[in-house]
Amino acid sequence: QYTARVVIVTGHIAARYSSTIDLYADKDPDDITPSWKILKELNELVHYIKNNPFWDAWIDQIYVTRRGDFELMPKNGAHVIEFGKAEDIDKKFEKLLMFYQNGLTHVGWSSYNRLNLKFKNQIICSK
Repeated sequence: QYTARVVIVTGHIAARYSSTIDLYADKDPDDITPSWKILKELNELVHYIKNNPFWDAWIDQIYVTRRGDFELMPKNGAHVIEFGKAEDIDKKFEKLLMFYQNGLTHVGWSSYNRLNLKFKNQIICSK
């Protein structure tokens, strides 16, 4: 008996999801609501995480903020990853992996409470 490994998603998600919603169907720009946009971005982010063995094992939870940004919580709970919007997903995860390999391994996993990936070519860390 095994439990399915799923990413927990919580926070400000106003839209109701059902398997009949096609997030990839062509939509009239007038029909795209903020809730639908968040669901589509969330789907893309979870899909990326689930298709990468490292991130699938590492990311435990996704929180959707009031502004529609995503915050990721790793399994060890050492910090919150402020991911921002689901844009340049692969670049943000590459940047984070490099930081894990070249930064946190030297200063310690509990050195920072928050890692902000929203900015290009940098990670803003706060204690």
